[in-house]
Amino acid sequence: MTQKNKKILFFSIVLAFIIITPIIVLYSIGLRIDFKNKRIVQPGLIFVKTSPKNAQIYINEKNIKKTDFLFGSAEINNLLPNRYKVKIAKEGFQVWEKNLEVKEGLATEVKDIILFPEILSLNVFSKNIENFFIPPSNKSKIILQEKEINEIKEKSTDLNNWTLKIFDLNTNIKTPFISKENISKKDIELTNLFFSPDSKKILMETKEKVLTKKTTDKETFLTKYYIIETEKTPAFAVLVNYLNQNTTNIVFNPNDYQKILFLEDGKLKEIDLVKNLQPKILLENIISFTINNNNIYYLDSSGFTFKTDFSFSNTEKINDSNISLNKEAKYNIYVFNSFIFLKENDVLYLLNNEKKDFEKYFEPVKNIIVSYDYKKLLLFNDSEIWIIYLEDKNDQPYKKKGDKVFITRLSQKIENASWISSSYIIFNSENEIKIAETDDRDKINIFDISKNDKDIKYNNPKVIFNNFDKKLYILNEKTLYQSQKIIQ
Repeated sequence: MTQKNKKILFFSIVLAFIIITPIIVLYSIGLRIDFKNKRIVQPGLIFVKTSPKNAQIYINEKNIKKTDFLFGSAEINNLLPNRYKVKIAKEGFQVWEKNLEVKEGLATEVKDIILFPEILSLNVFSKNIENFFIPPSNKSKIILQEKEINEIKEKSTDLNNWTLKIFDLNTNIKTPFISKENISKKDIELTNLFFSPDSKKILMETKEKVLTKKTTDKETFLTKYYIIETEKTPAFAVLVNYLNQNTTNIVFNPNDYQKILFLEDGKLKEIDLVKNLQPKILLENIISFTINNNNIYYLDSSGFTFKTDFSFSNTEKINDSNISLNKEAKYNIYVFNSFIFLKENDVLYLLNNEKKDFEKYFEPVKNIIVSYDYKKLLLFNDSEIWIIYLEDKNDQPYKKKGDKVFITRLSQKIENASWISSSYIIFNSENEIKIAETDDRDKINIFDISKNDKDIKYNNPKVIFNNFDKKLYILNEKTLYQSQKIIQ
């Protein structure tokens, strides 16, 4: 090698050393060079956690890694500050994807990813089902209202018989519970079931057909209520006197499940189910009431709302300006944490705690449902779904108490919506069932729940997610279907 070549090699090595050494030092202390923006930055990372586990992670369409088989989590490190297309996929499941921003030196987290089946496998759970109910505190049991066809009665003016049966998901045994014939020989229709908080008692609402003999035989119905003990099989239905078609706002006393509170003719009354005596009048001139944390919130005929406890010795007026009441309107009160709502027909008002006045908040609203963790509210009407945060959310996506998040708007009528976890909701729109996430970073992922049997045509089905077995129960045209687990 000539002297000249030696010098060239030497200076090349020195130059390489000068260039590479700072890069090595930068990498060793966790810094990177952003060549596009010509600056030195501290990289960020993306942390994901999925259910089911072992899901494949793609960053900008590049296959990176899988979430681990123990916790279903993974970190993608050394990402320059930028927006990245993140896709999570697993065979047999629908794809989750979102554009997420990675900031310098920070972690971007998506910890509540649920992948739902591409095809919903439905099995016939039971046939000839008129309705079904899942007790609030014992979701391992399903109460089925079965229709028993009686050929003789089917030819008469009588209603067909129905029977309540309890299906135990732990044992897969269906047990007769109580039937219409055990209650009355007359035609009665089951219209609703009210469960005590411990699910050990059921208040059954029925309509009994009465035939009036006048110039024409006109059918009328009387509303009657029966109390049933769920732990007794077969059960006995005991008529609850003093409850009738004028009774509204029925709730169990949270301090004594043997007692029921209700409204009747502007009076808040309480009845003892054991003694079954004349109801006790607690308050008068009442329009609506609710119970929250052993406090009674009520709206009276003066247009003011009040808060009191069950001793009725301490009463606090909630709003300083009275509400102009509409005699034809239906009013409901909802209390969640520090939020107090008043619903007038389909208009929702929120109490401004500083001004002590109700202000219009949302219109129209069909229903209000609190999440399992009591941190969010689901509001929906015929075409839109919204989420309200009841407290600060201190993990990503960060939210402030009172933040309102728009989920979706549809052209088809939304029949019902409910929670399946603290981060996902399920709803049915006419003949479709969908699941939506609540993470509003970038687009909101909405999944169509496609069924395995194309011959099943949904016709405004009743859909309930059971948190006990993580399955969907779908009542469609008197057949109750059960899905596979939709959350692993």
